[in-house]
Amino acid sequence: MRVAFISLHTSPAERAGTADAGGMNVLIRALSKALQGAGAHVEFFTRRSSPDQPDTQTLDDGLIVHHVTAGPQAPLPKSQIDQYIDEFRTNLGSLDRFDLVLAMDRQNLADLEELAAGAPTTTRIALLRDFDPSAPDGAEVPDPYYGGERGFVDVYDMVERACRGVLDHLCAPSGHRGR
Repeated sequence: MRVAFISLHTSPAERAGTADAGGMNVLIRALSKALQGAGAHVEFFTRRSSPDQPDTQTLDDGLIVHHVTAGPQAPLPKSQIDQYIDEFRTNLGSLDRFDLVLAMDRQNLADLEELAAGAPTTTRIALLRDFDPSAPDGAEVPDPYYGGERGFVDVYDMVERACRGVLDHLCAPSGHRGR
């Protein structure tokens, strides 16, 4: 199975504790490793934040990271990144080669579905929390910055539950489990 992760501001190539890299970077890297351990081929797409970043980079654990140009090739505050979504989507290219593409929120999901519209594809595009058995239908991963003191802890817990569900889905004999 081929899995794509798409995020404008999180990159598993960034070392946690540097600049704006933190817990989500660690979580995405750990999830990618777990998926690879289950036999999945994982690629990650993120916004290019430096002109020195290559188009494609293979990390030491085999994870492939694609740096997509959208806006200035420099670090940006998260509050400024959304204005480059259309450019990111345009430069992302086709996702046809993936079996599963995971989105964090409904807007990201709609953008991905629009990107795939009209193209013959067997790619499943889904919300990450669709794989969280405790989440209601259509649940999003909220921005932890707006969650008060527990924002990051709560979001980390949500993403971890969903990631375990993704692993269950990929490891199930039929490739389809849960929702």
